[in-house]
Amino acid sequence: MTLPGAEQIRALPGGLYLVQAFEALFDRERVNPRSVGTAKISSGTGTPEGSVVGSVGDLYLRTDGSTSTTLYVKTSGSATKTGWTGK
Repeated sequence: MTLPGAEQIRALPGGLYLVQAFEALFDRERVNPRSVGTAKISSGTGTPEGSVVGSVGDLYLRTDGSTSTTLYVKTSGSATKTGWTGK
């Protein structure tokens, strides 16, 4: 199955608005990771311990994780790379 490109979507009724909405979303995500208040949510492969800077309350979603290593919560430290706890 081939996904339609932006030009094909623009050709649909209301497609221009859909493309603009997705472009705005992706542009925002590149500039600012999802956050709620001051907590950040980030994702990637491997453990965040020792490699991802965060503060208490931040979340890290591990895309290659398994049981107890898919979600990490920053439980200690402010703007440090340590203190991540797997859940």
